[in-house]
Amino acid sequence: MIEPLNALPVAPAIAGRKLPVPINLIGTEADDVLYGNKGNNAYLAGAGADLINGSSGNDSMSGGSGIDTLDYSGLNADITFSRGGVITKSGGNGVDTIAAFDIEVIKGNAKRINTIDGSSGTTAAINVDLSSNSLEITGLPGIGSAKLTVINFSNVNGSENNDVILGDDKANILNGGGGNDTISGGGGDDLLLGSSGSDLYRGGAGADTLSYEAFAGGVTLVRGGTIIKADGSVDTIADFGVETIVGTKGAVNTIDGSTGVTAALNVDLSKQNLTITGLPFVGTASLTVKNFTDVKGSENADVITGDKGANRLSGNGGKDVLTGLGGKDLLTGGSGADTFVFGYGDSLLSGFDLITDLEIGVDAIDGWAATAVTTIGRASSLNAGDLGRLFGNNFLANGAAAFVVGSTGGDRTFLALNDSQLGFQAGKDLIMEITGYTGSLSNLAIV
Repeated sequence: MIEPLNALPVAPAIAGRKLPVPINLIGTEADDVLYGNKGNNAYLAGAGADLINGSSGNDSMSGGSGIDTLDYSGLNADITFSRGGVITKSGGNGVDTIAAFDIEVIKGNAKRINTIDGSSGTTAAINVDLSSNSLEITGLPGIGSAKLTVINFSNVNGSENNDVILGDDKANILNGGGGNDTISGGGGDDLLLGSSGSDLYRGGAGADTLSYEAFAGGVTLVRGGTIIKADGSVDTIADFGVETIVGTKGAVNTIDGSTGVTAALNVDLSKQNLTITGLPFVGTASLTVKNFTDVKGSENADVITGDKGANRLSGNGGKDVLTGLGGKDLLTGGSGADTFVFGYGDSLLSGFDLITDLEIGVDAIDGWAATAVTTIGRASSLNAGDLGRLFGNNFLANGAAAFVVGSTGGDRTFLALNDSQLGFQAGKDLIMEITGYTGSLSNLAIV
């Protein structure tokens, strides 16, 4: 326990010494320097601008009056300062407690990774500016507000309230937590973690990443710079000030150019690239997009390319180019003269691509140029043997053939494109399913 206030104060000559056993340290009215040890120490600094050197052990701190500093520069540990006044030291170095927030400056070891954590303890909100070393905690039970100087902190976890978090010129990890937060990376290559609530993000200088990888549910990136999350909340990226956006791991994440501003999209999911052109007041934004599976185009001429997974790609309006690549893709051109591009051997028997709205006479398929599509009948099934027997030698090199699979009333229509070799080869030729098409297949343009 802390010695009573009328106990004999520690003499200045002793106050600066490292003592060998767990101790209670009481400062003087002067500017004291207090050292503890590895035990569970209690500090009562008293009046004056005191310096308490943080050490291992579970210590309790009271700064008293004056501008007091709690300095962990000499402790080889990461520290996490929670909004409730608790400091957790890594490596089993213990947990310290600050009484009544009467210490004004907290300094971490500059060589360690130190964090301000508003996610645990009380229900207070935080306002952090790492560039000016300032922290304000509001709504503290029994206290109200506390203002501190925080030095050598690099990461911040917000509270469940509406927080304001600003990084510095180093690489920060900033997480708003719950609430409607405003988060700015500042300089450096920052990692901004998407969370619940409707948040505003400003990346600042450097190559910044906004990641929803650990978020519960998929996200939709709208071309105007908003992100709609599975829980219904909406985040905003100011002036597209981040360079990389990461979708939720294992979820369906969508890039949506169908709402908002009138910009056009150029998306290549296989290369994780997104370019948005014609953005009001911005012009062009180029981003890296990870873990995105689906794309909805704009009313303009878009270029949309999938990846090796199963993608849903929609051109919407305009003269679009849609490329499925690997996986079982669903392609919808929308209005306008669209071109569907496929890689030979990509649409294997186990994963046919599907075009939902082929408009013959308007849309085109990019493949080996064929003068016409030949209709060759009905296949018993979609296995390689049945298709090979159906095609036989009628499947000419660089040719195109339509066929049907299924029973009467449940027919499915497929289109096959031959690469350059007579006969059907499942690993080299291209097969796609077409539904909702208009016009005669014999008039389909294959370019």
